[in-house]
Amino acid sequence: MPELNNEEIDIGTVFEFAQDISTQEAPPPLPPKTYVGEITGAKGRRSTKGNVYIEVEFTIQPDQFPLDFAATQKDAVKLYCRRLVVSPDTDRNRWQIRKFSEAIRAIASRRIDVNDWIGKVANLKVKSTKYMGEDRAEIDAVEMV
Repeated sequence: MPELNNEEIDIGTVFEFAQDISTQEAPPPLPPKTYVGEITGAKGRRSTKGNVYIEVEFTIQPDQFPLDFAATQKDAVKLYCRRLVVSPDTDRNRWQIRKFSEAIRAIASRRIDVNDWIGKVANLKVKSTKYMGEDRAEIDAVEMV
C-alpha cells in the first residue's frame, strides 16, 4: 500500500455539486450568543511569522441554535480558536494556555498533550465579525461550563 505523506494526490479536475453554485447565497453566520462547544480537534500549527500555536476546533450542536437559525442550518457548526501561542515560550503565552486549560477543565502542567483536550467542553462566547466584507461568527471567549 502506498504511503500517504505531504505529496500531492491527484483528485481530478472536475467537481459536481448538489446545486448550481451560480445561484448560491451566503449562509447566515451563527448568531452572537454563548454556546456550549465540544473540542473535536486540536493540533499544533506554525504561523506565517514562524510562531507555533495550537489550533482548537470546537463543534456546536444544532440543538443549541436559536430557532430561526436552526430553520436554515441543520448541521453542527465548527468554530476555531487560534490564540494559544506555544512558541515563543513567554509568561503571557503560558498564562493564556493556563486560563484555557482551566476553562476546559484540563490538567495544566509543564507538559501538555492537546490530544487530551478532545471531548472537553466549554462555554463559547460567540461574536459577529466581518472578514473580507462578509459576516462570520468568531469565538470571543472560552469559559468554564
